Amino acid sequence: LLLHPSVTGARPADRQSGVGINAAINAEVSLPNRGRSINPATVTPANVRLFRTSDHHPVPSRVNTSGGGDIIVLKPLDLLEANTQYTFEIVPAVQDDGGAGFTYYQSTFTTAAGKSDFTYPLAFTRVELPVTAGQMAPAITIGPDHRLYAAAFGGAIARYEINADGTLQKPQTITTMLAKNHGPRLVTGLRFDPSSTSSNLVLWISHGQMEMKNAQEWTGKISRLSGADLTEYQDFVINLPRSTQNHLNNQMDFGPDGAMYFAHASNTAMGARDSEWGYRPERLLTAAILRLDTKGIASPPLDAKTEEGGTYDPSAPGAPLTIYATGVRNAYDLVWHSNGKLYAPVNGSAAGGAAPASHLVLQGHVRYEGPAVPGIAKVTQTMDDTLLTVEKDAYYGHPNPARGEYVLFGGNPTSGPDPQEVLQYPVGTLPDRNYHRPSFEFGKDLAPTGIIEYKSRAFGGALQGKLLVTRYSGGKDVVIISLGAGGEILDCVSGVEGMSRLHDPVDLVEDTTSGFIYISELGGGCISLLKPAEGRASAHAFRQGHADRNEARAN
Repeated sequence: LLLHPSVTGARPADRQSGVGINAAINAEVSLPNRGRSINPATVTPANVRLFRTSDHHPVPSRVNTSGGGDIIVLKPLDLLEANTQYTFEIVPAVQDDGGAGFTYYQSTFTTAAGKSDFTYPLAFTRVELPVTAGQMAPAITIGPDHRLYAAAFGGAIARYEINADGTLQKPQTITTMLAKNHGPRLVTGLRFDPSSTSSNLVLWISHGQMEMKNAQEWTGKISRLSGADLTEYQDFVINLPRSTQNHLNNQMDFGPDGAMYFAHASNTAMGARDSEWGYRPERLLTAAILRLDTKGIASPPLDAKTEEGGTYDPSAPGAPLTIYATGVRNAYDLVWHSNGKLYAPVNGSAAGGAAPASHLVLQGHVRYEGPAVPGIAKVTQTMDDTLLTVEKDAYYGHPNPARGEYVLFGGNPTSGPDPQEVLQYPVGTLPDRNYHRPSFEFGKDLAPTGIIEYKSRAFGGALQGKLLVTRYSGGKDVVIISLGAGGEILDCVSGVEGMSRLHDPVDLVEDTTSGFIYISELGGGCISLLKPAEGRASAHAFRQGHADRNEARAN
């Protein structure tokens, strides 16, 4: 018997006023049929609608669900009208992937009367690239040979010659990954080795089993392609853990020490086993930033299996794969900035996950010695999407019992407002003793994914050194993040011309010789080019400061 999924609440909330004219509408859902998520094919503009309440005038929008299929997001293509009431509607034609239709949902909200946008002194021109039509590329990069490389979900790599105007020629398809793995693989990261040259290509790939549901564990790999046409293949790390869904070993970057750093996503929503994530537990290497000394692997591949018969110990002397920082739920990408700091945007969990209760004796040599931490069977808060300045050995709030980490984000230490608090904890629940707060909070259900440091001197250097981050779900854009002299986050600007109205952007790369930016628009099945529009400004940009709060504590 199939039960009907339903919407449990929306942001903006029903009858909320003062909503920003650049708002996205996010619906949180209840999925009562075990193992089911939202069927993305049913999340269409005909089934998820926004209209002006007074006359039912429809608002052209893009709609989608998250990568985990646990929220519904609607993003208007243009700014909303000020001081106007809108109605948001989801009809039963939206279904879970078992065919059960949603209960009808409707809410209203009213936009703010005052002006909240400003003019930003630069803009981009978005150029469509027809030769990339149908290219769903979760990872893109530019090689030392000045070609664009785009990895398809299944493991084929398209190599594009870049023309002087930034457009691309028809690609060469490299199928080495598919042939060596005897079938498709889910590619999540591409990065050229710092030692690569145009005549000596060395490309690293992060990948896992080509499954988005019920994936087998211990199927993650870090592999290396080399040769003029990348025909030589070698697995360097095998048996990395894997969630049942789309959390696995993600994108990588090389640090100033020459080592590879990559984000390994969690196996769970909020640290404890739960039904939506197949009751798979966290492992020693999940929900972490890992450091890999590729030169320290004398006889590849390195078997990184840590549990269920595996014996790999990342804390052993001389271990080539080690844990750099922990509590990082799902950072799809990361970047080492020229200021020497490591930054990672992180996707927070939708409500409904479980947080673990502490216990004293754990697997192997790990022992928890802190105060008792109560578990939460069903967390009712949706967690913020954040930007981390990643420090060695720090903990960033996603529990992992395999490492003796139990407190979800900031706990609930006092009866007053606390940073990153979880209100279901009893007052007095302290954060983990090694907890580090995020450097910036984007808000909820925005899904920040790709990140780069802009390096070109386009715009007279006005953008040089800033971070650019793609936002897959609620944003559907690229935001510009300014840094202070000490690497601290100053502000986040959205709405820049050419960087908005994108179709589920997931990754980006800069051609540093020109300042051109390539964006992989996963929902659009294409790669787009953003060219600096010198002399133009963006009339409707929005600034979010570091101290801005996206929602009141009562939420």
